[in-house]
Amino acid sequence: MDGKVSAFENNERGSTPAPAVQTAQTAQTAQTGVLIVDDQAPFRSAARTLIGLLRGWTVLAEAETGEEGVRMAAELRPHVVLMDINLPGRNGIQSTQDLLAVHPGAAVVLVSTYAAADLPEGADTCGAVGYLRKEELTPRILRELTGRPSGTSAQPTAASAGIAIRPRTDVPSPSAEIT
Repeated sequence: MDGKVSAFENNERGSTPAPAVQTAQTAQTAQTGVLIVDDQAPFRSAARTLIGLLRGWTVLAEAETGEEGVRMAAELRPHVVLMDINLPGRNGIQSTQDLLAVHPGAAVVLVSTYAAADLPEGADTCGAVGYLRKEELTPRILRELTGRPSGTSAQPTAASAGIAIRPRTDVPSPSAEIT
């Protein structure tokens, strides 16, 4: 044998590998953990790529429905949640309220194709830190909206968001430079 021990062999010897959730939570403590909630696979893929450009940020999971996103947020405790407004079942506004009830420390950013002036009722009062049109999602604006800018004490700004911004001062900011 070459000295390597498989997870199966290791299990037989009495130790058990850590569950995947523990790994995600461990990564989350050192990095800005992100949950993407959107029913459109192309947007989830684009958002995952964008998050990959931010040093110190990592995608913890993706969900296709608001209900699934709320369950994942309760388990994974992400710092940031990208929440589509138009979701099957409970919409993104309702799901944001549900999510913040189980994980009030999350910075939820609503995303959709709506112009800010055309947002559905409740978008400005659901607890989200801001709103972005999907095509406006950039690393810089995402850092501003979530209050997790790179190495500064700057507060988030309204930038292109159409709703009030709730500053995030309760979570330390890791480095968030573009790699």
